[in-house]
Amino acid sequence: MSFLVPFFACALLGCQLLAGLDKPLDAPPANDGGTSDGAADAASGDARGDATPGTSSRYAAVVLSDKPVAYYTFDEPEGARCADRSGRAADANLTGTFERGRPSALGDPGGRSVRLGGGAGLPLDPRFDFDFAQDSTFELWIRPSDPTPEGAMMTNLTSVDEVLSGSTLYFAAATPYVGYERWSTTLVRYAHVTQPLAPTPSGVFHFVVVNSGATATLFVNGTRYDGSPGSSTEPFRPRSLVVGQLPGDYDELAIYDRALSDVRIAEHYAVGIAK
Repeated sequence: MSFLVPFFACALLGCQLLAGLDKPLDAPPANDGGTSDGAADAASGDARGDATPGTSSRYAAVVLSDKPVAYYTFDEPEGARCADRSGRAADANLTGTFERGRPSALGDPGGRSVRLGGGAGLPLDPRFDFDFAQDSTFELWIRPSDPTPEGAMMTNLTSVDEVLSGSTLYFAAATPYVGYERWSTTLVRYAHVTQPLAPTPSGVFHFVVVNSGATATLFVNGTRYDGSPGSSTEPFRPRSLVVGQLPGDYDELAIYDRALSDVRIAEHYAVGIAK
């Protein structure tokens, strides 16, 4: 299966080059101004900024109890700004032609998601491109536009003199059908799903990527897929990760500077799909 990995990475990189993602995109300036009242408001049910109770607000309370370093619910009705609900002042701005007000991926009639893809995306601050020694977790919900999706949901994969570097979380048309990969000259670590995946009945996928020690683990709709251990001696240079190359509705993006446990990930998924 290993020969398929560089094949997909190169194909994905070609798509990135066409989309103008071969260079790091500008992200909002870092602001570590400390904790604000946003986390408390969200935990009390005002996670979306509209004080509408429902699945999303219950889900937000669960996410915030795990202390993310950034949390975007995408519930703004308009505009490019995506508020960071973690209380850590990591607001970000959408780029390209996006569509606000899409149905929530969590089935909450009061919630919203954002349609990305086709050149629209969310560049994240480079501080969230954690180095290989840092434990981390990335979590998002997505409703792909295509019933057979293909492309990256989150990526900063680039090539310099045919040497790949960066990270990518992607759908593929063939094995591996879904993968998370980190490159630094070589494929440092990865977690692959090697069979076709079915979404929830509402057409949604819940993805969680966990980097713990030297190993990556991928969770899809509550199911764990173990990855490979690895390391790199190359200097690490953080760059902006871009969310949204794959066309679809994106929702509830949370980033943690630690590895979430299997139990907590299962709880997040259970609350997210609850009606």
